[in-house]
Amino acid sequence: MKASFPIAYADAFAAALAQKHDCALVTGDPELRAVDRLNIHWIGR
Repeated sequence: MKASFPIAYADAFAAALAQKHDCALVTGDPELRAVDRLNIHWIGR
């Protein structure tokens, strides 16, 4: 994930974990907008 998208290490870890377990990533981090491979539930907008 980190190699494909310009995101922080912790964000890449969370994204990869969500992808591996086929679940949504719940976040408010705008950095993750670049990741189009995930089901993301946005909070705090």
